[in-house]
Amino acid sequence: MLLCLAPTEVLIVGDLSAQTQRMLDFITINNSSHKGRSHEERIPYSEIHGKSAAIVTKALSEIMPTSTDEDESGDGVDTRLSAEILELPELIIAGLAGCIKYLEQLKLQRIIQLGRIRCFEVNSRMNLTPNTLRQLEILQNSVDGASKGSLFALMNGTSTAFGARLMREWITNPLRQITKIRERQEAVQALLDAWKSPNQKGSNLYYSLIGALSQVPDVERGLMRIFHKTATPKEFVSVLEAILQTGRKLETLGIGRGSSDSKGGSNLLSLLLSQASSDELLQTTMVRLCAFATWGCLH
Repeated sequence: MLLCLAPTEVLIVGDLSAQTQRMLDFITINNSSHKGRSHEERIPYSEIHGKSAAIVTKALSEIMPTSTDEDESGDGVDTRLSAEILELPELIIAGLAGCIKYLEQLKLQRIIQLGRIRCFEVNSRMNLTPNTLRQLEILQNSVDGASKGSLFALMNGTSTAFGARLMREWITNPLRQITKIRERQEAVQALLDAWKSPNQKGSNLYYSLIGALSQVPDVERGLMRIFHKTATPKEFVSVLEAILQTGRKLETLGIGRGSSDSKGGSNLLSLLLSQASSDELLQTTMVRLCAFATWGCLH
C-alpha cells in the first residue's frame, strides 16, 4: 500500500521491528511526491491496546452523519455502517483507532468521514508506485525534480486549482476500463470540436466554460475549510457566490440543457454540465451551505 500511496506522512502505532523499520525507510526515503522521506509520527500501542473498538465506536457516534434510514436506536448514527466498520479485521480497527487518537491531539478528528467501505485494490484504476512515477517523469523531471518538463506540466491546461488537483489525480491513477477511457476521450474531443468550430454558436460551449471557470476561486478547498470550521465569513460568501454564479451562467448560456450544442457528442460532458447548472443542485447547495453557517461552522 505504501508503494501505491506515496504518503507525505506515516502514522505508526506501536513499535516496529528493525527489519520492518528498514523496509519502511527504504520505501519512503525516495518518495517522489515530495523532496526527502515521509514524515513519521508515532502513537504508543498502550493508548489503544484493548480499547480499539471502544475508541472507534465513540468516534463514530461523534463524527458520522445521521442515517437517512430509520434508526431504531435513536442515537443518530448509521448503525449498519457502524457495524460494518466494527466487523473489519482487528488490525484495521487498531489502525483506525490510532489514527483517531492522533487526530484528536491535533483537534482534527472531524476530518474523518466514513462512507461506503471499499477495497483499496480496485480494477478501475492503475496504482502507479512512486518509483514508476519518478522513472516516467509523471510529476517531476529527472534533472532537478521540478515540475517543468514532466507529463503533468505538459498536460495541465486547467483553469482552476481544483481542476489541476483532479488532473494530477487522473494522470497518477490512470483508468483501466475501456468504456471510461472512451467517455473521457469523447468529452475532450467535444471541447476541441467546439473550440475549432467556425460557427460562433458552436464555439459558445468552449469559451463560455473558460469564462465561467477562470474567475472561480478554489471552491473545493473553500468547502473543506467550511466543513472543518476554519472558514472566514468572506471565504464562506466567496464559495457560495462562486457555485451559484457559475451554475447560473451555464444555465443562462443554455449549456447542459440538452441542446445539440451543449452535448457536443459526449454524454459525459453533457451530464456534468447539466449537473453543474441544475436548479436542484444550486438550491441544495445554498441550503446546505446556509445550514453549515447556522451550525456555527464559520469563525
